[in-house]
Amino acid sequence: MTTLSSSILLLLTIVAAFAFGVAAGYWVICGFLNVMNPRRNRAARTAEFAPTASGD
Repeated sequence: MTTLSSSILLLLTIVAAFAFGVAAGYWVICGFLNVMNPRRNRAARTAEFAPTASGD
C-alpha cells in the first residue's frame, strides 16, 4: 500500500467510527426517552376515542 492509500484508509476508518458512535448514541438516547415517556404507559391502559361531529 502506498502512503496516500494508507492515510485515506485511516481517515475513512475514523469517519466511519465517528458516524457509528453518533448513531449508537442516538439510538440509546431515543430508547431511554421512550422508556421514560409517561404517555406511553397511559395510552396502553386506556383507549381514547376521537369525538365525532355526527348526531347519532
